[in-house]
Amino acid sequence: MKTNTPQLWEGSAAVRTLAQHIRDRGLRMILIVTDAAQWAGDRLETLLSGLQEQGVTWQIYTGTGSEATTDNIEEAAELYGITGCEGIVTFGGTASIDCGKVTAAHLYRPATPLSRLKRIIRSCGRHIPLFEITSSVDNPSVLGSAAAVIDGKTGRRLVLHGPDLQADAVVCDPELQPARVG
Repeated sequence: MKTNTPQLWEGSAAVRTLAQHIRDRGLRMILIVTDAAQWAGDRLETLLSGLQEQGVTWQIYTGTGSEATTDNIEEAAELYGITGCEGIVTFGGTASIDCGKVTAAHLYRPATPLSRLKRIIRSCGRHIPLFEITSSVDNPSVLGSAAAVIDGKTGRRLVLHGPDLQADAVVCDPELQPARVG
């Protein structure tokens, strides 16, 4: 069960530190959960080149919209499974982070439909490595153990909380932050 505060890496080399950490953990294939805007904007380049230097391959799920949905989570979990991923990196804002967190929780419990996940997710002892890279310094979702997603069938918001939603490590790299207009 995860009970510790995640490692926090800050600074211009933080993404490369994460890539090395992923390799040191023995992970060979990861799923990157993000959105189309992050992907189109080449903001992932530092991460991808760092992973490549460390010999880690990846798959990218870019289907997250302005809010994570259960449909996004099902799609990301399917991609994780069919490509043999061994960990998840979330990259972006709250929706991408929440999508990655709940995808990991869903992968812990594949027999439980997303609509039946309880408000408080109890740890089941297994663990999928989960890492977060935020694109917003003001993102409240980053260090927490909570997530919110929209049920794709009912439109109802599911708010989840539990230790399995907490990342192992979080990166805050100022070079990845969007430019602020003044």
